[in-house]
Amino acid sequence: MKLYLLLFTLLFNSRVLHAVELESEAKIFNYVNSNNIRVENIYYITAIPHQILSDQNQELFSSINPFEPFNHIHHIAKVNNQLIYDQTYETAELGLRTISSDQYNPNANKHLIIAGDSNTFGIGVKQEETLPVLLSKKMTDYHPYNFGIRGGGPHNTLAMLEFMPWKNLINEPAGIFIYNYYDFLIDRVIGSKDYLDWMKGNAPYYQLNSSDEVEYAGNFGDLIISKIFMVISSVKWLNSLFPVLPRHRYQHSILLGKVFLKMQSEYKSKFPDGKFIVAINYIFDELVPNRLKELEEELKLNHIKFIIIPKQMQNIQIRYPEENHLNVNGHKTEAELFLKNLP
Repeated sequence: MKLYLLLFTLLFNSRVLHAVELESEAKIFNYVNSNNIRVENIYYITAIPHQILSDQNQELFSSINPFEPFNHIHHIAKVNNQLIYDQTYETAELGLRTISSDQYNPNANKHLIIAGDSNTFGIGVKQEETLPVLLSKKMTDYHPYNFGIRGGGPHNTLAMLEFMPWKNLINEPAGIFIYNYYDFLIDRVIGSKDYLDWMKGNAPYYQLNSSDEVEYAGNFGDLIISKIFMVISSVKWLNSLFPVLPRHRYQHSILLGKVFLKMQSEYKSKFPDGKFIVAINYIFDELVPNRLKELEEELKLNHIKFIIIPKQMQNIQIRYPEENHLNVNGHKTEAELFLKNLP
């Protein structure tokens, strides 16, 4: 019992990631990555109230998008005190990054929704350098929408589609919805130790029910196993004993496939004439061998259309050094690969 109390105390006093409100307009999110490199993020923000959320949905939304939406974000990122980028983002309802009307064809009559994590959101790059905008420059019949969620994964996007009034934000009745998927995002869906420690458990939790259908089951932070994982992650010697929790099992790929199946169902229920596609993206290294192949098999079983974004040998740097988000060259490369592989 004494050891448990000690570990519990350490959990709340030895955080790798912390969010501290310094002033009404400034927040800091700092962490130390797996290579023991300190990454500092300073956000100078102007907050806006939600217009399309009910009071009941406000609380749920805080777990879907833990980085609360602001209409103006000035983001300064440093790695070991060296400036990496100094960028400004404009966002609107549901924390989605805005795309101004001068970035796409005003006569576009179909929607192009690109969902994903912070790379899709475009951390560190300008609006016109993000994947949705770059695609719309070539796909001129499509109005781009950026559904990238910072710190999110497929579970965040599914919860947004399932519970939020996102259809109110889309103007065109038909189009394409693409989820831009990287291998590491499965760790967020299953609630890995490192992810839970980083997010402090604040993320939607999905599980398979007795009928092997995916269902929303609340917040990761409410689970006992999540609390245990966060304790282990916060104590250095315990963390070294259990570097990877949980270990990947094929059951996790089955869960991920069902998450995409539910995501497709939510999208098609609102846009019956739309096309739903998962982009299995190899541009980042695969963390677990053959895990993306497992996802391919599950998508086939669930009759979900997917495309492969192959890894290319690059002579140019496509990511910010050590910070790991895609830089301008990375977004351009990714857009070129999407255009080559989209049907």
